[in-house]
Amino acid sequence: MAWVGCTLAAVNVVVLIVLLCGATTRLTRLLVADSFPPVQLLRDSVIARYKSGSWQAYLAACPWCLAVWVAGALTAAVTAWYGLPAPLLVWPTAAWVAGYLVGVAEVHDPEPDPPSPYEVAAAAISADSEGD
Repeated sequence: MAWVGCTLAAVNVVVLIVLLCGATTRLTRLLVADSFPPVQLLRDSVIARYKSGSWQAYLAACPWCLAVWVAGALTAAVTAWYGLPAPLLVWPTAAWVAGYLVGVAEVHDPEPDPPSPYEVAAAAISADSEGD
């Protein structure tokens, strides 16, 4: 029996586009903001290797910018596998949805700010005074 690839007729196009937007959002969030060690190491090395004002460092930290490239890669993969209709319309849609959702996630789930030197000094003083 020969292997037959999945066709678009077997998959609802709307469901496929929603899944593509979700996958683009998650992958963009992983690459831009998550603290998963291998990805964070890669992101930090890109930012350290290039100047802070370079486009590479900016791309590594910008969810709107990176979402366009992630959506393009995922749209190309889905188009190659399923034969997605109108990929040039799906690509910007997935990029916009992903950029928006990652931006919303960063606003509502920010990374904790490191303590200021004043807060560190105040905590050290209070710990010393409690020990007396």
